Amino acid sequence: MKKKAFFAAALAALILCTGCSGDVSGSSSENSLPTDTDGRIIPISDGYTPASYSPSGSGNCGVKLRDIAGSFGQETDKLIPSVFLTTDDPEAITKEEYVPCTIQIDAGMTGGEYSSTEVLSGKIRGRGHSTWEWSKKPYKIKLEDKTSLLGMSEAKEWVLLANYADESLLRNTAAFEMARSMGSFRFVPHAIPVDVYMNGIYQGVYTLGEQLEVKSSRLAIDDSLANVETGYLLEVGGADPKVDTEGWNYFTLPSGCGINILIKSPDTEEDPNAEYNWTQEHFDFIYNYMCKADTAITTLTDYEKYINVNSFIDWFLVHELTYNLDSCFRRSCYITKPKLGKLEMGPVWDFDLAFGNMYMDNPKYDDWATIGNMDSSSYIGVTWFNYLMTDESFRSKARERWDEIKDTMTQAAVDAIDSYKPIVKPSAEQNFEIWNTLGLANGFQSLTMQNYNSYLDQIMYLRQFITNRKRWIDENL
Repeated sequence: MKKKAFFAAALAALILCTGCSGDVSGSSSENSLPTDTDGRIIPISDGYTPASYSPSGSGNCGVKLRDIAGSFGQETDKLIPSVFLTTDDPEAITKEEYVPCTIQIDAGMTGGEYSSTEVLSGKIRGRGHSTWEWSKKPYKIKLEDKTSLLGMSEAKEWVLLANYADESLLRNTAAFEMARSMGSFRFVPHAIPVDVYMNGIYQGVYTLGEQLEVKSSRLAIDDSLANVETGYLLEVGGADPKVDTEGWNYFTLPSGCGINILIKSPDTEEDPNAEYNWTQEHFDFIYNYMCKADTAITTLTDYEKYINVNSFIDWFLVHELTYNLDSCFRRSCYITKPKLGKLEMGPVWDFDLAFGNMYMDNPKYDDWATIGNMDSSSYIGVTWFNYLMTDESFRSKARERWDEIKDTMTQAAVDAIDSYKPIVKPSAEQNFEIWNTLGLANGFQSLTMQNYNSYLDQIMYLRQFITNRKRWIDENL
């Protein structure tokens, strides 16, 4: 088996585990792996240093080239559903505040695969981290009434992902189907390709899917505030220190493996009409539990008491096969703690820059995406997987699971790509008529994308990446 340099020099920047109440109980086992002065295992570390290239728009890639009108029921050669949004002033849409809108879906061109809707009332706002700054805007929709869209379970909240930096238009779709095929995640969202029109003007190919939220039809955990040991949904990197309050609705792990971890659920805002509200005791419970898990993982001591190992392995395999740096303990990285249960990784999210589409990727793709380092040039820092992958027990279980599930994962992603390619292609052609992004490195893409200047080239690259990455994991896990 090809070996990577397994142990790095001791990381002097690792932070002392302070601020957590209580020790990791039952920690009597000794580990033969080298440790730093604080007793933490010296983790495996990536040695790749990114080039100096910084992404930026070029030419007209950030400009909508022309307007194309469309209407409900219009005859076209397109094969994916159309989403018609209507609002008073599209330019007034921000990430901060909802504005009124209506939404209607035309699925008449899908041959009965999906159903059209009547005009639905709701609200719209922007969404996303850096993606909101790009020209093709992603949106969050909140309907007045729970409604099923395109066969997905009834709900009020939905997302329209813009895929501005993903010219295959299918990366999220393929990754979600890959994760769904594993059968282990509590909830995996959908990403169904759709054409979007705003006030009758074409905006391009988007994907419509569920909002990540704790609901019976989505992430089904009990997050009642009646007791502190309830269900929690956390997002690593999700907090904005300018807006959120450290010590109340977000925290950073003492080891540095998780920064600005936002408590997404339960709701931390006061509701005067609720029977129970968020308290400091709730925060202390989840913070201390995460600290104990952090210490257990970084010392490789009884970490099975705090984490669902199988869940961590499946999340690891999804993010390695897709080589997804963007949600590797940096942001869009979700951790679930079910009531009375252990930590689980997921739901998975945000794959538009995965599958070899990110400027900070190692262009040889001969390393582990989930393993970072403390160097300032690293896109991700040290994660829990830097430590877990030094543990032969964890790695052996990961190898066993990989051998069991790799063909299923790969086939699910390739099947999604192959099934959507012919029906997305007519819409993709019009998408690139208004967004001049093919053959350019836009968003956070690598310069490699300049070599793939047609939609079919993009699809070929995506399929080949999956094949090559599977081979590398086979040889190195």
